[in-house]
Amino acid sequence: MAGDGAISVYMGVQFGLAFGLAYAAATIVALPFIFFGLLQPLKVQPVLYFPIFSNDGKDLRGLLQHVPHVIPFYIRPIVIPSHPKESIERELAKSFFSSVYFNFDFLYSFQYLNSISTSKILEHTSIEEIRNDMSRFRKLFNEDFVFISEAHLKFGECKLEKISYKEIMKFEERLLSRPVYPREKEDQEETGLMEVQVEIKTYLVDFKNQKIRSFEISETERGYNDFGQRACPDPIRAGKMALKNVGLSHTRKIFPQWKKTKLNLIRNDSDPNVQKLLEEGFQYFGRGDDENHEIFLIKPEALEVWKLALAQSGNRSEGAFANIAYYYLNNGYLEEAIDWFRKAAVANPDREKFWNLRIKDILHKREQVEVYNDLNN
Repeated sequence: MAGDGAISVYMGVQFGLAFGLAYAAATIVALPFIFFGLLQPLKVQPVLYFPIFSNDGKDLRGLLQHVPHVIPFYIRPIVIPSHPKESIERELAKSFFSSVYFNFDFLYSFQYLNSISTSKILEHTSIEEIRNDMSRFRKLFNEDFVFISEAHLKFGECKLEKISYKEIMKFEERLLSRPVYPREKEDQEETGLMEVQVEIKTYLVDFKNQKIRSFEISETERGYNDFGQRACPDPIRAGKMALKNVGLSHTRKIFPQWKKTKLNLIRNDSDPNVQKLLEEGFQYFGRGDDENHEIFLIKPEALEVWKLALAQSGNRSEGAFANIAYYYLNNGYLEEAIDWFRKAAVANPDREKFWNLRIKDILHKREQVEVYNDLNN
């Protein structure tokens, strides 16, 4: 019995050693494959960027359709009565440049016309004069449209109140979408302030469609002295601060906020003629766009051929319905996009849940923008 036990121990040791050596050898052989696998890029989920317009800004959808686009704007001189030689319109200009929450200047950018020679003409030209001679002013600016803004400030009495530092930094916080001062250290000091009523009116002069649309806002905002300084703030300082904050609320209601969603464009179809048309639409994306990575622009030519594909399929192609939905989404027509995604779901009931998820994501993104606008305007 003792001999049998010894043999069992011996065999166990030998087997364990053999197993360990085999495991080590297998690991060594597998290491290059593991390392190679780690070096391979993870599969990237393609995304589509799309704008969400407020109700006030929906007129811009047609004008901003062919991004990237330069948005020209001019601001009439804004003078503080007690300082007639001081002009503060650049503070309102900052609100234009900061009108989107994130840096999407690769989609469109702003051109400040106050620095060019034609600004002097605009300074002395009324909106009615422009309305009555749209063709001449279109040639002058060589643009399809231009924004013209004006603002008036009325100053109230000085006050002394205990305020937090973050209140003074409100404009910067709204730009960054995060605190610029630690919220847990909400220091408060008595600080001099002045209430300023700000009225801003912005005109969208649409030369292309021969019409003018106006956007207005009137709010009372506070202008503060330096934190902890009890004296009344200088009117120029108070005016600039108030104008920036009201201006940001104003421009964020005009210009769209950009979001992104998962992209699932479809090339294939059981009908080769339909598939050929679906694939043809893929050549009409923006410069540098990649359907396997990200797309910023789907051009109208894509819509045209995808509608041909839909007709060729007898209005049954899931791919045509879905691709058309992505076109409308990319151009800011959210309701139309949702409608076309629903048609894609009907065309292929097996993927109804998939397309409903796309609709749910769009509605969620729109709600995000609406809530954020309410909180930060």
